[in-house]
Amino acid sequence: MARVCYPAMHDLGLDLWKSPAAKDGECCHRYRQNDDRWSGWLRWQGAAVIRKAVVADRPRITVVRNAVRENRLSPGNVATVDETARWIYDNGTFWVWEEDGVVQGFAVADPRDGTIFGLFVHPHFEGRGIARALLPLACNDLRRAGFSVATLTTGAGTRAEHFYRANGWQETGRRDDGEIVFQKEL
Repeated sequence: MARVCYPAMHDLGLDLWKSPAAKDGECCHRYRQNDDRWSGWLRWQGAAVIRKAVVADRPRITVVRNAVRENRLSPGNVATVDETARWIYDNGTFWVWEEDGVVQGFAVADPRDGTIFGLFVHPHFEGRGIARALLPLACNDLRRAGFSVATLTTGAGTRAEHFYRANGWQETGRRDDGEIVFQKEL
């Protein structure tokens, strides 16, 4: 496999290699399985790639989003989330983790306001380091958009709260609905 210097990944120092399955102009990266920096995070059960989402991924991204056990989407927020997701598809990047040809997780930043719009992993694939691998790519999208701080919100007492705290995010407040506001310098 040939080494790729895709800026979003190279800037993060990730040891990624271009997949021979990637077509020209397509960003498709495969983790080196013997890379010690990632081996503790990933339990290999098949071919895993991180790539930019394409429109054809949208139905599976929706399945992953709706399969989560915490931070479930309320019916009142569906239209707003769909509108934002549509804008990001047209103007930003959804990063997806694909394993054995199926999207199992995604991360996405909103470059309009400096927020992490979503970080979700299908419940059957939790605990494998997928979120930890995807989140820096979404943060780097915000950095490239000119932000020096990323912001996100999540429910109090959730596994997501513990994940963000363990990964250096700082609580900066609470919303009226009790969600925690986290920030992290980029």
